[in-house]
Amino acid sequence: MAKPAAIRAIERYLTRLACPPEPRDTLPPPAPELKLCIVIPAMAERSTLPTVLDSLFQHTKRLSEAEVIVVINASDNAPLEILEDNQQTLDLLKVYKNQPLSIHALDRTSPGRAFPIDKSGVGHARRHGMDLALRRLHTVGTAATNGVIACLDADSPVGPGYIDQLLDAFNNRKHLAGLCRYRHPLPENPAHARATIAYELWLRYGELSLRHANSPYAFQTVGSCTVITARGYALADGMSRKQAGEDFYMLEKLVKVGGADSISKLDHILVQPAARFSRRVPFGTGVAISELANDDATDHNARQRYMYVPPVAIYTELAAFFAALPRAHTNPDALERNIAPTVFAFLDTINGRAAIDKLRTNHASTEQFTRAFHTWFDALRTKQYGHFGREFQGEQWIFDALTELLGSAVSDLPRISTDFTPDDTLAQQITWLKRIRDLS
Repeated sequence: MAKPAAIRAIERYLTRLACPPEPRDTLPPPAPELKLCIVIPAMAERSTLPTVLDSLFQHTKRLSEAEVIVVINASDNAPLEILEDNQQTLDLLKVYKNQPLSIHALDRTSPGRAFPIDKSGVGHARRHGMDLALRRLHTVGTAATNGVIACLDADSPVGPGYIDQLLDAFNNRKHLAGLCRYRHPLPENPAHARATIAYELWLRYGELSLRHANSPYAFQTVGSCTVITARGYALADGMSRKQAGEDFYMLEKLVKVGGADSISKLDHILVQPAARFSRRVPFGTGVAISELANDDATDHNARQRYMYVPPVAIYTELAAFFAALPRAHTNPDALERNIAPTVFAFLDTINGRAAIDKLRTNHASTEQFTRAFHTWFDALRTKQYGHFGREFQGEQWIFDALTELLGSAVSDLPRISTDFTPDDTLAQQITWLKRIRDLS
């Protein structure tokens, strides 16, 4: 009898693409009932990791069906303080031995085990841990049916019942992945709090605007919220190795292989990512928060970048363009410039009309043509379209954009002017953030 397609995909990935197992990794064999592996990359996270690990035990009854793999990593030229912190983290994890929830350390920091400088970073760490997780799920026979791999960060505690909720959410579901709800805890320091609010509103506007456009790539990109089935992980050829944005590219691949409905919203499962200062990676939460909190010293460049956004109008145009796409399979004139001038101006910069004509020729059915277009006009091109539209039509104050996008749902919220005094409007911005959180 032929093997099921999911098993074939997993075995193909493990044979051809997965990081080879390190002979010196002496993890105990996985529990027979294992269904969920939680992978946590950690570099100099001795102070934050215990809070995350402790949160996994809260209100959880099915600990034996899960395990944690902490990838303690560094580059082979890492500063001494990082290596010392990592060693303390390795020692710390010994305290968690013989717990109902198995917590394993994957040592990628000790001499001879650290990543080469050109193959270091969070993407490599996640991939090493997730490849090992896939092997362990496949060993016990659950990978192809209900095996799940959760990405988490060493500074992102989870809400009560996280493990049980994930196991329930993916029990015989067809989705390839899911995204948990997120809430950045607001710091007490006003400048830090304003920076956190600005960044989270920017993230949420990005998702809401793409939902408005009916884009298949309308997902959040918060790595610690990402949960992927073992089957989906293999079909998408594993985690990206990029030093930043690895979650973005992983989700993009999942949509391409599984379609627009392959990623489920897990709104009942909470992750609380830290909004801390950091410049370890080229971009992301830490960099954004650092820039926003220090905005006075950067001539307001960060405030301009995060508080002024691509206007709602360009996403309205994109929605109209997407709606006309199926008709364009047999009638090229269905894509009229007057319904989406910004879209056409962007397509002209990337030879888009020729690409659409080629897709029309190569795909016999309207469904195939439409899906092929969204594979070509992917999450990265959609993001580039947003940057282009911002230049083409001008940017929009984020609170005005959210008001236009959400209408009556935010009509009772306080007006926040572009010439606001930050100290005077912190409470108002918190009110806005709470409402947007409820709506997104």
